[in-house]
Amino acid sequence: MTGIPHQNSLFATLIASLLLAATAPAQDTPMPEMVEIRGGVFFMGSQAGPPQEKPIHAVQVSDFWISKYEITHAEFAAFVEDTGYETEAEKFGTGRILRDGRFVYSPGFTWKEPHGPGSTVTEPDRYPVVQVSWNDGVAYTRWLSRQTGQAYRLPTEAEWEYACRGGTQTTYWWGDDFDQTNVNTAGAWRPGGAPWPRDEHTLITPIDRYPANPFGLHDMLGNNWEWVQDYSSADYYAAQVRRPESPVVDPQGPASGNERVLRGGGWNVNPDRATCSFRFLADPPVYRSDHVSLRVVRNP
Repeated sequence: MTGIPHQNSLFATLIASLLLAATAPAQDTPMPEMVEIRGGVFFMGSQAGPPQEKPIHAVQVSDFWISKYEITHAEFAAFVEDTGYETEAEKFGTGRILRDGRFVYSPGFTWKEPHGPGSTVTEPDRYPVVQVSWNDGVAYTRWLSRQTGQAYRLPTEAEWEYACRGGTQTTYWWGDDFDQTNVNTAGAWRPGGAPWPRDEHTLITPIDRYPANPFGLHDMLGNNWEWVQDYSSADYYAAQVRRPESPVVDPQGPASGNERVLRGGGWNVNPDRATCSFRFLADPPVYRSDHVSLRVVRNP
């Protein structure tokens, strides 16, 4: 009888190993590189921006991990290959692109063919995935969670802004004055307000082209808009200030709504939209574009 506890221990170890192997991704499966962010208190919002950024209010966020880069084409492709997932751009048959100075939904533009029907991404591990909706982003995080056994999700607005600021309280993570050398925005493509380049849907830059912020994160501003978890509400910030808690702890956004929030600005925006506090509101399934990507977080 003395051997039974030892046998049970070996059996339990074997089961645990099998379960871990079942959830662990294959060694060659591209997975996002994550950066640990130590939580803290910061002032969220801006008094200088549009009404939806006001008022500035104190927020406390807990520790979390966030992807160092926007999710790459290769990382998203691994998810699709494993699951057969069909994005909403594929279901609807159109993606949103810039043409003649305005954005239109055009047939055949999807994450697979971001430059139009028949196109490819030559360096899928260096370019972010685009033409993804909020729903597509959530589906990707659920797959990551299943693959790794860890809780992946889209960041909350508070987590995103805290990570973007990198310990600063300025308009941009580098200061209050715009600097085009730090960010991929319209100024890089339209100096002095010049016309857009004719090949308008190829303006995305590699994930490591621009400098990282103080937390070591690339493209928190510019390159592509990034979906966050929260529903949108024009008066949500004001409601936070009215609460008795100070600061507000780990806000999750409104309980319901029709639109979700994107952050960070894309390659098409002017400096006033590529700030740490700017909020862009859009329809979760419908809004997908060649300047929209995502970033993921996971719990400690």
